[in-house]
Amino acid sequence: MFDAAAQGQMHLKNAAILRFEKCIIGSAGMAERNGSETMLDDLKKRSVKFRSLTEAIDTETPTGRAMWQMIGVLAELERSLIAERTRAGVKDAQKRGVKFGRKPKLSPEQIAHAREQIDKGKRREDVAALLNVNRTTLYRALG
Repeated sequence: MFDAAAQGQMHLKNAAILRFEKCIIGSAGMAERNGSETMLDDLKKRSVKFRSLTEAIDTETPTGRAMWQMIGVLAELERSLIAERTRAGVKDAQKRGVKFGRKPKLSPEQIAHAREQIDKGKRREDVAALLNVNRTTLYRALG
């Protein structure tokens, strides 16, 4: 399957590493942020010019640089809003009693049964096999 964003990231990295004069990509969406700085910031440090074919972005022109900065600000705002809504949604779900994470492999009754078997002298490996779980899972459940 062709991944245009991954392909764009690869071209931008190559431009930075191989010291191209100019990097032209189809869409600026391919030049996503990586941590606190964009791939384009890295290109700028290396004096590599950038041009997007679908958006009016060409870092050789003042208008193109301004457009890139505006797009960057809006993208950062969007990411912040998504993160904020996600945190709020998780908080609301927790208030409603929704449980997050994997369901336990062993019920409290199974754990109690396992303890009884071990106390009677059965090996933990045999008890784990009896409960159809990995030995490590049994050890974790027994705490």
